[in-house]
Order: sequence, then C-alpha cells, then structure tokens
Amino acid sequence: DTSDSIGNAWGTNFGNATVTGGALVLDGSADPYMQLPGNLFNAANSTALTIEFWASFGANANNARVFDFGNTNVQNNGVNYVGFSPHNGAGGHQLHISPGDGTFQQQVVGAGTLDGLTVHVACVIDPPNKTLAIYTNGVLEAINTNLTVNVANLNDILSYIGGSLSAADPNLNASIDEIRIFKGALSPITIKQSQDQGPDTLLAD
Repeated sequence: DTSDSIGNAWGTNFGNATVTGGALVLDGSADPYMQLPGNLFNAANSTALTIEFWASFGANANNARVFDFGNTNVQNNGVNYVGFSPHNGAGGHQLHISPGDGTFQQQVVGAGTLDGLTVHVACVIDPPNKTLAIYTNGVLEAINTNLTVNVANLNDILSYIGGSLSAADPNLNASIDEIRIFKGALSPITIKQSQDQGPDTLLAD
C-alpha cells in the first residue's frame, strides 16, 4: 500500500493508481503515479543514498520512471534530481543523477529493459566513494566509479513514484510491492540479505 512502515512519509495516489494485494498498481496511462512527501533526504542528513524496490513490469515506453526525486524548471523538465528508468531510450535500464538539468546528468546503465520482468532492484548513490550502482536480485549488475554529483546537489521537493519530473516522459506500467529509501550506501552483503528476505521483511538496524 502507500503507507510508510518506518516513519511518516506516506504516499498519495493520483489518477487511477490503485493498491491491489498490498502493491501499488500503475497502468502506464497519462494519470497514475504516487507522490511521496518532499525533502526526504538532504546534505544535512545524508551523504549517500540507497533506493531499493520490488516490482513487476509491464511493457514501458522510453524513459518511464520507477522513481524521480528532484525539482522542475520553467520548461517543466527535471533539475537537481535522482531517478531510475526500467526502459531508457537506448534499450537498457538506468540510474541517473544530475546537479542541474539533463545537460549535467551522470548515469549507470544496465543491459536490456526490465519489461516483463519481476525483479528486486537496489540503486546505490555513493558520492563519497564516487560510485553509482545498480543491483538486480541481490547481484551487482552495473557500476559507474566516476560519480561527481553529491547529495547536496539534489533538491527533492518533488518525490514521484511511477511519474517523471519531465512533463514529456511517460508514466510507469508496473506493480510495485515495496520501495525503500535508506540514508547511506547499503553494502553488497546487506543488499543480498534484503533480496533473500524479500519485500515483506524489514532489514534489522
């Protein structure tokens, strides 16, 4: 559902987004997405982030987003953002981050889209170690070791699940069982533990 099992960052559904069997269901049409409260993270409380989710994907159009956290400019494009696309414009899936608009974007790309797959994905944003990484089903899939964007460069006034900060991008076609945001970079062992435990068991402190 849209509740927060740890804190008070409850989500609000828009359009025809629904909750079925405890999962957020988004059909990829123009309206449905979920919005979380803004300012979930900032430089004062975090220098690194991990965002993980369990999802079953339908067929998605280019540049659909599982999450997009940041702000928008007067052209209705994302700025100061971090996001994940299961289907980018080049036939892959990607984690991306920018200290400004898309001109300054840095990214890491995994091979193939996630269309038609049910997967656990962990996105690690670790500026102190200059890494941007995607783990799928508990295994490191792709890594960028030249990251120069810091959490301080982000501005998550808007926190979308299934929607994009950029007005031209499509909405997501997927069912999301669980999404978690951690202040800090989870270790590979912890990500594997989370994969093994599944979406219904919280990681121990």
